[in-house]
Amino acid sequence: MMSNEARFTKGRWVVSSDSGYSGHTVLRNDTGYGVCQTVLREEQDLINAHLIAAAPEMYEMLESIYESKALNGEDDDVMNEIKAILAKARGGK
Repeated sequence: MMSNEARFTKGRWVVSSDSGYSGHTVLRNDTGYGVCQTVLREEQDLINAHLIAAAPEMYEMLESIYESKALNGEDDDVMNEIKAILAKARGGK
């Protein structure tokens, strides 16, 4: 059963390319602990790392948009898409 609560690592994430590993590391900004790592140091891997690092902020923004639209009584295809994306981010399908 999927939870409606986001259980991913909280806080802002940043990208580090000088962590001593072969790829790029996504770190928690507040603690410096690693969240995930790319395998290679190709340009696309760096771009992917930045996308991953932006994920918590994008999640929060989508959640805010969804809540705002719900408060306004809106129920449309955009709401359904946002709901599906948020569920996917929480481990659902």
